[in-house]
Amino acid sequence: MLRKSLAQYLDSKGMTLRQLARLVRKDERELKEDLVHLQKSLRHQQQELLITPAECRQCHFTFRSEVYHKPSRCPTCKSTWIQEPVLRITSNH
Repeated sequence: MLRKSLAQYLDSKGMTLRQLARLVRKDERELKEDLVHLQKSLRHQQQELLITPAECRQCHFTFRSEVYHKPSRCPTCKSTWIQEPVLRITSNH
């Protein structure tokens, strides 16, 4: 049931992992496991979980797109001013 509600929240607009965890009242680490499973099940519905990668706001370094959570610091400039990744469900039609 939780995964269906996650899909509904992410279908309407993009959200960060932190926003989503607050909304469903679950820990971010536990929610990550549900998102991995949701990503696999969306393939059968002709949909995809897109992750807009985290980005350093100081030097504009872009992190890998597979990361769901906000990194602690930039590997390039060591800044902690990081924009969180945004999760969104899109249709593959």
